[in-house]
Amino acid sequence: MQYRRRKELVSCRGLFEEELFAARDCFVRIGFCSVWEWDGGSRPFFWNWGEDFRDNMVKGMRMWIKESLESWTRQQRPPDDNIRALLLDKITVIRDRRYVARGKIELLMNYFAVSKGDTDVCVVYNGTLSGLNSSLWAPYFPLPTIQSHLRIVESGTYMADNDVGECFHNWILDERVRKWFGIDLTSNLRSETRVWERSERCAVGLRPSPYVSIRGMLWLEEESHGVPRIQKTYFDGSGLS
Repeated sequence: MQYRRRKELVSCRGLFEEELFAARDCFVRIGFCSVWEWDGGSRPFFWNWGEDFRDNMVKGMRMWIKESLESWTRQQRPPDDNIRALLLDKITVIRDRRYVARGKIELLMNYFAVSKGDTDVCVVYNGTLSGLNSSLWAPYFPLPTIQSHLRIVESGTYMADNDVGECFHNWILDERVRKWFGIDLTSNLRSETRVWERSERCAVGLRPSPYVSIRGMLWLEEESHGVPRIQKTYFDGSGLS
């Protein structure tokens, strides 16, 4: 009995230390944010979430891993000159916001830039080339097309576009997957020495990213608005510490 009690206390202490580190990180990021941008990066503010969700907000949602992967470390190709500057800007942002960090790396994820107009690009990671996406499973859910959406639009319908800033990057990546999400920055930074870092967050091109983001947003909606027949929510004052 005493051994079990001590084991439980050690487990609780470890969880508390993780939450304490996460809370400090939240406040540091708040200190760097501006009116319109998370200049210091973002992460879920977990402390008023329910017990069912809090662990996922601190450590990241656990992903379904079907099989382990062999080492794959093919060097990243240098970008084309016409997009090098735009791609470098994006890489600088994710590094400044600490969405990537040094750590153990077993796989590299090649990445490329997709144009967003003439002055912007989106960084997409190739989770297929390394085999990472095939080893991860995520529940399927359909996204509406403009044709399917218009079927329910009629006179008097109100529509809105919710643009969630830092959407994929806001969600913590499962720690077990981070070693397989290495990024070779050597050529883009024009470094004479090897620069490998790994992603700490979900990102475009990783199979579970859409599911993790939508699931997190729906959890947030439940936490903030409550559910039928349950009066208390964690944002109405009764759940605040």
